Amino acid sequence: MNDYDALFGILAEHHYQGWVSIEDAMNGMEEMAESLTFLRRMSATHFPR
Repeated sequence: MNDYDALFGILAEHHYQGWVSIEDAMNGMEEMAESLTFLRRMSATHFPR
């Protein structure tokens, strides 16, 4: 399992401003929506506006 909190923390430390993408369509759109919500939460936590 990936430590996304640590990964996003490292990106934030280095002032990353590029894209973050997911590849998660194996289990349908519902799981894709959950993944998007998760990434948005990680982004808001580590890259507050």
